[in-house]
Amino acid sequence: MDPYKLRTHKDPLALALMAEYPGVLMPRLGIADNDAEDLISYLEAQSARLDADQIRSRVPEAEIGGSFTLIDHHGKSVTDRDYLGKPTLVFFGFTSCPDICPTTLLELSNVLQELKSHADQLNVLFITVDPDRDTPQRLALYLSSFDHRIIGLSGTRENVAAAMTAYHVHAAEVRLEDGGYTMDHTATINMMDSKGKYVGTMSHQEAEASMGAKLRHLLESAHL
Repeated sequence: MDPYKLRTHKDPLALALMAEYPGVLMPRLGIADNDAEDLISYLEAQSARLDADQIRSRVPEAEIGGSFTLIDHHGKSVTDRDYLGKPTLVFFGFTSCPDICPTTLLELSNVLQELKSHADQLNVLFITVDPDRDTPQRLALYLSSFDHRIIGLSGTRENVAAAMTAYHVHAAEVRLEDGGYTMDHTATINMMDSKGKYVGTMSHQEAEASMGAKLRHLLESAHL
């Protein structure tokens, strides 16, 4: 809130940063108490997500993926075995997500459209991390705004938690001031081959051209 004051009072961290980055001083931005609290909350949430992603990155690739029993957005009970035989994209999110989930699903929809009929050779799964709110009916309504090949999956808390464990996905409720909640969650897209083995990831931060290239390679590998 007041970097000048920190430097004047010889704050050790402020002095260390001054020494490490000479000539680059943090300015006084006029941040109020509420602003500072919001920034701290945001940074803590992002740090927790980064920690979860780093932990996940240390997971042996052979351990990512596995069995699950869920309900698709048509109300049909399905398992991981129903999606063998085709390469599969697995993305965990929730319908109340304000930004990352709709952005990712829109980018996936655009890439699937570019692949045209080749996209029919893929399974694309959107598994909710918020099964209390995301019923199959709600998933169906939500996914009507995206490519029709994206399949929504929900289920009991226990079954969803088992799927998250199989894919080493982190998710946690974050309470809101209005009494509601949102979800902090891993936002990586897992790429699985036609036998259900993990082969890599995609991210919503990638360019659509990069995502398209990865999907084409995944489809080509399925025919080798």
